[in-house]
Amino acid sequence: TEFYITAGDDEFVIEPASIYIQGHPYLTVVAMGDSLIAKSDWVQRLDGKLEAAYPYADYNTLTSATNGEMSFEGLARFDSTVGPLGPQILIVAYGTNDTGISYSYFKYSIDNIVAKAKNIGATVFINLIGPITVPGKKDWPKYNQAIMEIGAKYGVPVINVTSPLSQSKGKYLSDGMHYTPSGSEVVAQTVFNSIVQYLNGLGGRR
Repeated sequence: TEFYITAGDDEFVIEPASIYIQGHPYLTVVAMGDSLIAKSDWVQRLDGKLEAAYPYADYNTLTSATNGEMSFEGLARFDSTVGPLGPQILIVAYGTNDTGISYSYFKYSIDNIVAKAKNIGATVFINLIGPITVPGKKDWPKYNQAIMEIGAKYGVPVINVTSPLSQSKGKYLSDGMHYTPSGSEVVAQTVFNSIVQYLNGLGGRR
């Protein structure tokens, strides 16, 4: 539609203006894993950080975690418990229970969890594990190497929560493995710092 202004014998055409309104981002964020999620509140802290940083976005941040769960059990339930949630962002955090038991199952399971998540369109992140000081789990760095290899294979970010937690294991770990409230804050901030690199100015996915 054109608009005209007349002044005497003169007529002026007003060009229509284009207005672009960007949508309101709404993202479902799911963290799946074991007791490092189920027994801590770092996922809830992460949600608070996202909501505070992006007030025009809505985040439905959920946990899908079971105490004692191993990665192959997470893979087995992915299609029935995680996929139906439709996550735009998925944080995978397994390995604490796998360590010292089944390296090959762990590597296979994490690989397939990532593949399934990418197939449903999720942006995937994988948390490193550790530090772990409990007996029988001294080979935990080997599992982190597997995580890094899978991250490189699929081009997904690996979140290094290990280094900041290692700076004060007595403060951040309650029993040589699980997070204290201070440890949960460290994990939440570290995960947040990684995720925001993949969000746009309004908090949606790039």
